[in-house]
Amino acid sequence: MFGTVGPLLVFAALSLIPALLVYRVRRDVIDPRVLFPVLYFLLTSGPVLWHLSGGAYYPGIEVEQVPDVLLSCASGIVAFTIGASLVLWRSSRGGRAGGLQHDPGIMQVARVVLVVASVTLLLAYGYVSWRMKQASAGQLKTAMITAGGPELARWYYFLSAGLFVASTALVALDSYLAKGRRSPIILGFLGLYLLVQTWNDEREVALVLGAWILLNTRYWTRRFVLSLILGVSVFVATIAIVRAGQTSADRAKLMEDQDISDIAESLLTRSSSNLFVFSKILVWVPDEEPYRWGSTYADSVLSFFPGASDERKRALSDWFKSRYAPGSSSAYGFAMDAEAFMNFGWVGPPLVFFFWGALLGWLYARARRPGAGWFNAFLWVLTTSYSIFAVRADSRMLFKMVGYGLVGGSLVLMISALLAGSARRALARRRGGSTAPPAPATSGAKSGAS
Repeated sequence: MFGTVGPLLVFAALSLIPALLVYRVRRDVIDPRVLFPVLYFLLTSGPVLWHLSGGAYYPGIEVEQVPDVLLSCASGIVAFTIGASLVLWRSSRGGRAGGLQHDPGIMQVARVVLVVASVTLLLAYGYVSWRMKQASAGQLKTAMITAGGPELARWYYFLSAGLFVASTALVALDSYLAKGRRSPIILGFLGLYLLVQTWNDEREVALVLGAWILLNTRYWTRRFVLSLILGVSVFVATIAIVRAGQTSADRAKLMEDQDISDIAESLLTRSSSNLFVFSKILVWVPDEEPYRWGSTYADSVLSFFPGASDERKRALSDWFKSRYAPGSSSAYGFAMDAEAFMNFGWVGPPLVFFFWGALLGWLYARARRPGAGWFNAFLWVLTTSYSIFAVRADSRMLFKMVGYGLVGGSLVLMISALLAGSARRALARRRGGSTAPPAPATSGAKSGAS
């Protein structure tokens, strides 16, 4: 056990102490040098903390590899903090953003467009989920998706991703306009989204709720923010618990039999698959599998272009499943740190995490710049929230979600600008006045991205 405690303490010190120092100086919990290292440490070390408290590692973790995994993760988070700090140090604080996103008329139209798009996607997502439930008597997500067939599965994943992007854009824009006021429309939509995701054993809505919290921390009281964070954590733990049941009766019994230790175990272990995946990769690479030397990142980019081969489109989670448990009906994720090691060995995690930190630092600087608009906040919070998910996914998932955000957000801006322009021209024809948009409010420079 002592061989694990040392690396764990190193990982904790290099993750939490710099985050605490940055917070004491910046007083901003959503600074990427504060938020990401803390969450990354908790997600990665959860099974180790549970083991040290007297619990057992869940099956599949290569226990002898855990110290090396922790030290590699420690090097990665140091590089992440350095990358983010360099970008933030070099970023200009005096610039101001401008453009369509500051036009009040366009922003109001964009909000309506996003409400309509988000509700439509949610209804379509719920309908496809219902179709898949009808095709399967099983209650687990994997059984539901398998029984629904490949066509429904493709629609399910497409609608799930589109709904996540649209709802993140909606909470970003609404937070920018409402300045801390809680809109009944947003509350109702998030509540319905939460219900459908619970029905599907999914947890992406937790990231949307997290984005909503991030964008409003400066307006809400600390007690309210902490209550929301606790509620989201309990929701994630509850979904993790019920996923262990095969039928509704199994799940009801599981929930009846839970105590505080079971909830603690779920919070610490069942959302921490990257430790499991990374420990397996250390066993396989390079003794049984060669280094990829960046090919997985190239495949992640090239898979989005027409004509990409099936091999390029194959997710690392599928490769891992076929390597670890061929023929299994269980779903397995992957891990960004494991992918980095798989490509470049021990230098991989610090190299990849350096650029990851630089990206989040750059987006954060743009979103927090005086006069920054909602679109900057949207890209930042989308990439940040999905980066937390990508800890237990791969680069393809992160690139895909950022790409969806850029394309979808730009499309919303274009449609909103066209609709707002048409409305102004129609109004000008009636009144015989100018069609020029109103000037932005002078208080805009004082408002941040949140």
